[in-house]
Amino acid sequence: MYAILDDIWDATETEVYKQFRARLRTKVRGAATVEVIRSHLCATGLCISPRDVYMSDIPTEFDLLAVRRSARPRCGIIYDPADVKVVFEIKFYGVWGKEAVQELQERFAKVKAKHGHIQCVYITVLERKNFKYCVTSESLGAKAFTLYWVDNKDRVHEVADSRESVVEWVRSASPDSQSP
Repeated sequence: MYAILDDIWDATETEVYKQFRARLRTKVRGAATVEVIRSHLCATGLCISPRDVYMSDIPTEFDLLAVRRSARPRCGIIYDPADVKVVFEIKFYGVWGKEAVQELQERFAKVKAKHGHIQCVYITVLERKNFKYCVTSESLGAKAFTLYWVDNKDRVHEVADSRESVVEWVRSASPDSQSP
């Protein structure tokens, strides 16, 4: 039930990690979050890009992409949009304000306007349920998943969306990005 969260803690709650400056700890935890989610998605047979990738005609970095099995990215990171099925934005602990939500909406709108076949999804591991700018599918205008709701002391309050619900949605949005 807590596999993704446990894997992120295992990757980041080390003595070396604790010695990093706060800003670097945030970046490391964010990178680990993307890697852990990627690992969990790939383990289900989905074809998922490495992290921090691009599409050839949109000058934006994407956390992950669900792609066709036949995709051949340039330099291993630049994908032909025809091979992309899903764009992922992934956060460990949600977004922190109205501007961040608007930027995410604009990024997803740009992708959809240029490539209507591509689905966009936001995944956050932790989120406060009553946070004013909590990202939901309704507030974002695209699919959004929250894996765990936390209370105002950052304790896990309840499991929200399961890994399986994320995988099921990605499979339905990208049927040819699965393993043969």
